[in-house]
Amino acid sequence: MAETRARSRGGSRTSGTDLVPELLETIRRRIAYGLGEDRVIRRTEAAIRKGTAEFSSLADAQEQLGKILSGSLQSVLTWETLPEGKLYYNIASRTITPALQEGYRISNSWAVEVQGRKYREAGLELQPVQAAWPEERIRAVASAAADRETLEEAHILIDQAVRNITMSYLDDFVAANAAFAERAGMEATITRTTDGSCCPWCDALAGTYVYGEHPRDIFLRHNNCNCRVTYTAGRLMQDSHSKRWYSAETQNAMDARELGSLQPKTWEEARAIEQAMEARETRLLTARREQLIRSMMERDQVSHRRAANRLTRGSR
Repeated sequence: MAETRARSRGGSRTSGTDLVPELLETIRRRIAYGLGEDRVIRRTEAAIRKGTAEFSSLADAQEQLGKILSGSLQSVLTWETLPEGKLYYNIASRTITPALQEGYRISNSWAVEVQGRKYREAGLELQPVQAAWPEERIRAVASAAADRETLEEAHILIDQAVRNITMSYLDDFVAANAAFAERAGMEATITRTTDGSCCPWCDALAGTYVYGEHPRDIFLRHNNCNCRVTYTAGRLMQDSHSKRWYSAETQNAMDARELGSLQPKTWEEARAIEQAMEARETRLLTARREQLIRSMMERDQVSHRRAANRLTRGSR
């Protein structure tokens, strides 16, 4: 029955040989070709090289990347190339997983470049944190695709899941780096935007939130979801007396109010005020550096001395 159906759809290969290496090579070539031809991705990579790319443009590139990965898989995993026209788990796992791994590598390389530049522009000697590889989720996609009764149903699932997961790579990167920024004593904010034609669930999540006060589901997305999730991390400084953390803008405003309340009458008084402000700034910067060191100690499981040396060198 299966062979008859396969022949009626143009024929298929038998299951006697390992077809995966050839299939995977073709998939990789089509991914590479798609990346080189896509205008959005080319424009985004040019902006990354120039140092002008933002997370919003990365989201547009992610959407195109997901389409390229999905299209490459569907165009290769066909009745003509699969044994008996069936996408067995052994084939699904060994083709879908590498394709998504390539997407993960590309996505994180873009995000690391953009976030690293933002840290440098803010004068922070930090390295971006890559999100964890979603191994269980990828395995579940391969298993679900293999369980579909028809290849057409498998293609539908691959299209939806691959594009969704590819978009979530950036979401996961944002979540990981926002958490790291918050632990490092910076003010991280999360922004979720819609394309104006989203479902009520997405509309309810749209907005800008301080990390830690954001909705629990802000990093989640359903199939065919086009929401964008980005974040910003502002520099924070800790008051050595109150132990409260303030953004640089807030601290500058506080300092301005304090200076405005003082009316030095002599050069000596003016110099004393200036020295007091310099000393306060030194204390704040020292406290912020210590917070960054302790965050790196927790993240990398290293000693205080090693974390301090890494921070000084600006390396991970």
